[in-house]
Amino acid sequence: MIEKIRIKEVASYDSTGIEVNLNKINYIYGSNGTGKTTISELLRNSVNQKFSSCNIEWKQGSPDFDLFVYNRNFVQENFSIHNDIKGIFTLGKESTEILALIDGKLKDAEKHQDRIGSLENNINQKKEQLEILKTNFTNHCWDLKQKYDENFKVAFTGLRNNREKFMEKCLSEAENNNSELYTYEELNRRVESVFKNSRVKIRSIPEIQYDGSLEEQSIFNLNYSPFIVS
Repeated sequence: MIEKIRIKEVASYDSTGIEVNLNKINYIYGSNGTGKTTISELLRNSVNQKFSSCNIEWKQGSPDFDLFVYNRNFVQENFSIHNDIKGIFTLGKESTEILALIDGKLKDAEKHQDRIGSLENNINQKKEQLEILKTNFTNHCWDLKQKYDENFKVAFTGLRNNREKFMEKCLSEAENNNSELYTYEELNRRVESVFKNSRVKIRSIPEIQYDGSLEEQSIFNLNYSPFIVS
């Protein structure tokens, strides 16, 4: 049994504080803010540092039992309503803490889901922008092909009727072609020289017939001595 409570320097109690002698049954009342809840919190959690200037005296020293106090803090820690049905609640501090942890994780999951949705929308927007850029680039390549098609139709063979393939060929050449670059005028001159100038067919060289009997003539059997004329 608690015999006496001394409480000061906490909440609404000043450095003088109060000292309350208790009986077996006690009734403490007062208006809001006078310290009723503070007294109950001292009983519920006297080891809290904020009660370092307070004291509880027991009739037979330290109690050998657990002390339970029902106040609003107890309700907040031990009762939790987690559904829309009135009167249905969770009882127990551990259960309440677990449910609070679950609620926190669910909120985190919702935030992550919102973030994922935002990123997916961003990806879709980028894909749409990429498709627009690809279409514009394909059309630009095709416009250039149309512009120079008459002069370079031989070079465009196999690509003249397909926009997509022509665009891919342009990209491939830009990335992989390390040959020397020429101006349009020089390329056009080469095309004129190779494909457009009149060409003359040259008579083929006749096959040379070799006659082995030539080596059998007598002149090739004579011996000659070299001499020097000074």
